[in-house]
Amino acid sequence: MSCLFLPALGPQQADTGEQQVHAEGLAQDRHVQIGGDPGPGHRELVEEDLERWTRLYYVGAQAFESGIMQGELAAEAFLTDQSLDKNGDGIFQYVVLEGEAGHQDAIVRTEYSVSTMIDSGVEVEKLGYAIANWNRAQAQTKMAQLMSQFGDSIELVIANNDDMALGAIDALKASGLTKDEWPAVIGIDGTDVGLEAVKNKEMI
Repeated sequence: MSCLFLPALGPQQADTGEQQVHAEGLAQDRHVQIGGDPGPGHRELVEEDLERWTRLYYVGAQAFESGIMQGELAAEAFLTDQSLDKNGDGIFQYVVLEGEAGHQDAIVRTEYSVSTMIDSGVEVEKLGYAIANWNRAQAQTKMAQLMSQFGDSIELVIANNDDMALGAIDALKASGLTKDEWPAVIGIDGTDVGLEAVKNKEMI
């Protein structure tokens, strides 16, 4: 028997969702077992995973695409909104809230978000990072610590998912800063609560 792994999808992944429905239909027609999503810390399968079994297939988003989207959004925001360059040095100072230590998707998302900003003509400087395990509450705690360490030098928060971005926003709200004093915050996933934060101009 073959096995097909399908990850969970956010509402912004409509095209991928249609592909997933099509894939599920084909799998049922051909009696292929479908593996469930292993959870928020799941990762894209690598070549070594697929080589373990000749009839193993994976359908899902590529981690680098998420990073590129984050980088493009962050670069556009910085290049079009001078208020984000809080110290006026022309450099986007950032911190990262990473999903999990050594996690492939967390590493790739971060790497491509930063490289895409640079490729878009934005000079960047990494101030620090923290591991928040894809979790909103942990991200709030870690963001508070980063704010204590770097203060208003932080101009951008890159979070490997929406939940951690929302945790950063929770920390900013608790800090007493006005929204105009906040750094830009960017997540990825297209969750309902994440999209709401975008609509409220709390997240880019």
